[in-house]
Amino acid sequence: MYSYEQLRSAGEERFTTVSLIVVTHEGVLIGDGQGSVEETRLLVEHVGRLTDRPITHVVIGSDHGDHTAGNSALPADARYFAHPT
Repeated sequence: MYSYEQLRSAGEERFTTVSLIVVTHEGVLIGDGQGSVEETRLLVEHVGRLTDRPITHVVIGSDHGDHTAGNSALPADARYFAHPT
């Protein structure tokens, strides 16, 4: 299990967005993406340096843009878990 942090700016404010990475025998689970497609691509590249296993599951635990704005960079064929609203 790993965490991944990306430092972000929102105007004058600077903060980190944290994603969870769980590597299993079957594949990789990502808990929350990052705040842009570019930042989420960096997360996916980081996962590729950790393991050759594919990202198979994504848990969307936040509805905030700093965790969801880059979700389109995650694999479309992964199984997604999110609250229906």
